[in-house]
Amino acid sequence: MTKTVAQALACRAGTRAGAGAALGAVLAAFLGYQAWLEPAHRFGFYHDDTIYFASARSLAEGHGYRLPSLPATGAAVAVPKYPVLYPWLLSWVWRLWPEFPANVGPAVWLSALFGGLFVAAAFQFARGLEGLGERKALAIAGLCAFHANTVLLSGSVLSDMPFTALALAAVVVAERSLRPGAGTKTAVAAGLLVGLAAMVRGLGLPVLAGMVVAALWRRRWRQAAAFAAAVVPVAIGAILATGGGPAPQGPPGWRQVWIYYTSYSEFWRLSTPNIDVLVDMLQFNLKMLLEAPAAQCLFPPLGGEFSYPGVLFCIVTSVWILAGVVRQARGGRWHVIHFVLPVYAVAALLWNYSLMDRFLLLFLPLFYAGLWTEGSHFVAMLRATLRVKHGAEKVLAGLLGILLVAVGAGAARHYVGSLPARSQGLRLAERGREKQEAYAWIQRNTKAEARFLAYEDVTLYLHTGRQAVRPVVFSTEAFYRKDESVLARDLDRIFDTPRAIGARYWLMSDDDFRLETGTPRILERIASIQATLPVVFQSGGGRVRIYELR
Repeated sequence: MTKTVAQALACRAGTRAGAGAALGAVLAAFLGYQAWLEPAHRFGFYHDDTIYFASARSLAEGHGYRLPSLPATGAAVAVPKYPVLYPWLLSWVWRLWPEFPANVGPAVWLSALFGGLFVAAAFQFARGLEGLGERKALAIAGLCAFHANTVLLSGSVLSDMPFTALALAAVVVAERSLRPGAGTKTAVAAGLLVGLAAMVRGLGLPVLAGMVVAALWRRRWRQAAAFAAAVVPVAIGAILATGGGPAPQGPPGWRQVWIYYTSYSEFWRLSTPNIDVLVDMLQFNLKMLLEAPAAQCLFPPLGGEFSYPGVLFCIVTSVWILAGVVRQARGGRWHVIHFVLPVYAVAALLWNYSLMDRFLLLFLPLFYAGLWTEGSHFVAMLRATLRVKHGAEKVLAGLLGILLVAVGAGAARHYVGSLPARSQGLRLAERGREKQEAYAWIQRNTKAEARFLAYEDVTLYLHTGRQAVRPVVFSTEAFYRKDESVLARDLDRIFDTPRAIGARYWLMSDDDFRLETGTPRILERIASIQATLPVVFQSGGGRVRIYELR
């Protein structure tokens, strides 16, 4: 018997060693793919990445947590709207590699390393679920590693991957702390991890709330207290680091721009002025939330968001995936993440930026586990039906089987097709060369105190040292209400900002406003303004111009 036990333990150790080696191979392939993509070329595409990096530079240079690119008026201090931890981490990139843009590469690799941590946490999470085992957990980790969102966000100077990795690691450790015999130290570690996640992104607080609810559900009172207590010092540090002042006085367009850069809560109130806007926002966000599990697992709406049958099929697929999540939980036990999901979903519903593909990346391994569980159950039902002699039932089961194969093939094709290609970054780099011409002209021909308008304002600052700001920031009310009058109101205020800050120049590029709602109307208005302004610089390709403001 002793020999049998020893053999079982040796077999288990060998399985774990093999799984560890396989996970290492997945991580090596993931990081190698990131290196091949050269993601530093995408820097500046999201705008948020430049804000993080500029505020990190301010920290590295000893000026405190500030947004140095934003021109201030009066006694106002531009404190970015983001929690401080991720910019603080990026500040060490500036300390070690102070030359821009050469230091963008190391900054990207910081995100890539957090991406690797997310993949490892996904593996640990999946193999902790009842009935999956090492191989299925490894497959889920591989799917998470080469998911388009994971690859893109791991190659960007954004907080998504640090937050997702820390939050999922906190969930994994919290689950271990609730098992019989686990000590309070493990719960404290989980609390510290979720506290760090909250210092990267405010959505860490719903994760903490879900962890506490899970502990109370299992009657683990000391662990619940440990989760909350461990977050207190982290929260105090975050509050002390990000205490900004009020918006400066000035015209409404300028105040709206300032609030956009410095306060999520104030911009939410500005963009949600009444109950009608709130209802429209909740309805749209609920639709996106219902689509999210299917869309995350690469079953997006067939025919796009404007196809009613396609959206309905996507939502039905989401329900199918969530049914698998519930089935798997009932077969084992309710995991901490099952309590986190509903609390987190409420917070995502209230967010006035509908970015469910990024917000719900934390739950990607859970959705894949649900997909596998329900898919296995469905296949077992089909096999049982095919054994029945009745012809009609066999035909129906065969048709459902064909449909399942077709949907799976479509998802696999979409999975591979959505992976970013190296050429995408190279195209952005080619477009950026004309902007480099403009930045060089600015450094040669303008004074250091000159202020600019630019859609890629923080990028301009990082290259030239000149303060700049977007000419206009659009309220999300226009997006949710689909109200042209709100967009027109914001466009009518487009000169509030240059007048308030005394801007002298406006850098414009053909790809400005590419991510905004109502882009055609915006570009039409911008073109009418361009026609009245003198051009002082035009790039060799003609796609980037600098206008003098009078």
